[in-house]
Amino acid sequence: MGGLTTRQLQSKRLRKGRANQLGQLQPGDMLQDRYRIMGTLGMGGFSSVYQARDMRFPNVTKLCAVKEMINLAANSTVRDLTVKSFEREASILATLDHPAVVDVYDYFTEEDRSYLVLEFIRGKDLESSMAEESGPFAQELVLDWGIQLCDVLSHLHQHKPQPVIFRDMKPSNVMLDPHG
Repeated sequence: MGGLTTRQLQSKRLRKGRANQLGQLQPGDMLQDRYRIMGTLGMGGFSSVYQARDMRFPNVTKLCAVKEMINLAANSTVRDLTVKSFEREASILATLDHPAVVDVYDYFTEEDRSYLVLEFIRGKDLESSMAEESGPFAQELVLDWGIQLCDVLSHLHQHKPQPVIFRDMKPSNVMLDPHG
């Protein structure tokens, strides 16, 4: 069987049969014989985000976030352009160096899916925090968050050789770590 475990073989079969379905990676599934899926962190219209463990470090629990994007383009030229665009975006993101921007560790494509492996942030997104809050947040806290977000956006817009424009700024895409 070429060294694949039963779980890896089942995972390969599952992936082949779910070209139009999101959220099908299960705890224990392996990607690239390196990233073991621990659970689902979130799902969107075209992607899912999973918590994974980087198994390259067998004696240490090194967690990461794996964003899975599905390429549903029927035309092979469009599919190829989509993969190239994904690779270009991953390369640009990997050059960003800011304490409030997650690090990019890896990216790869398997069949109709592209994966971006990111630093795992412990905490929750701003949207969830807003839903859990019974009243308004303290003004000082909101001002601090606003300043931090403006600092990140300024850093992105000043990126060389080209500015990075974040087109999906919304509370669900803002992570709050335990430090705020």
